[in-house]
Amino acid sequence: MRLPIHWKSKFKASVIHLAISVVLAMLAAGLVFFVWYPSPYRELLWGQDIYIWLIVVDTVLGPLLTFVVFNQRKRLLERLVDFSLVGALQIGALIFGVWALAQARPVYVVFEYDKFQVVPVYLVPEYALKQAPSQRRSLPWGRPGMLSLRRLPADEENIAVWVKNMAFGGPPLAVQPKLWQDYGLATEQIVMASTPFNSLSEKYAEHEQELQDILSRSEMSPDQLIGVPIYSGNGSGVLMLSKETMAVVDLLVLKREIKGW
Repeated sequence: MRLPIHWKSKFKASVIHLAISVVLAMLAAGLVFFVWYPSPYRELLWGQDIYIWLIVVDTVLGPLLTFVVFNQRKRLLERLVDFSLVGALQIGALIFGVWALAQARPVYVVFEYDKFQVVPVYLVPEYALKQAPSQRRSLPWGRPGMLSLRRLPADEENIAVWVKNMAFGGPPLAVQPKLWQDYGLATEQIVMASTPFNSLSEKYAEHEQELQDILSRSEMSPDQLIGVPIYSGNGSGVLMLSKETMAVVDLLVLKREIKGW
């Protein structure tokens, strides 16, 4: 059974629109997954799930609307108006979604005295950036960087306020720009807060296979790897580091929250 000509033209227009939508989605995915939400932090953040839903809706919505409104019998100007409206709606939805992901993107992974904390844009007060070191008074748009925190000031009033805020679910110390310092300055503290790889295998037996996969991917020996707890607003895990260089090697996302580290 052959389809009527106007149905064929609708289908053709929708397929072309779908192809354009997929290309745009792939370009946006490159920015989201390889720059803002890179591996190994991706699984610890909610941006991946939001983007997938956004792209599914956006790539389906545009071609579907094109299929509904396209009519070969319309004048060229009318068809251009239809395409412009559908395109504007679709691009607007994509821009809004990418903007939301940009506001939630992780800008730093900060060593917070005994653990790592993922710091997203929306948790860093704009006014507080003025108190940061001069080179960090604007948040990066690239991959999240590594920082550590300097020792707490002796001002007891400030310490009391921070402790109170954390006790009532306030933002972590890691979002205080005035405490930020170079990652390398905390090497000794990171080693003290870490757990040897072999001990992780004993502590998290339910993740034994994942730990072995991490070891295999790293092409390192167990003695060369250490683990430090890491937290984000979406879960917790163990950040795997090179014992020698403190460079990030991989991430183990935990099924249960870290307790009694």
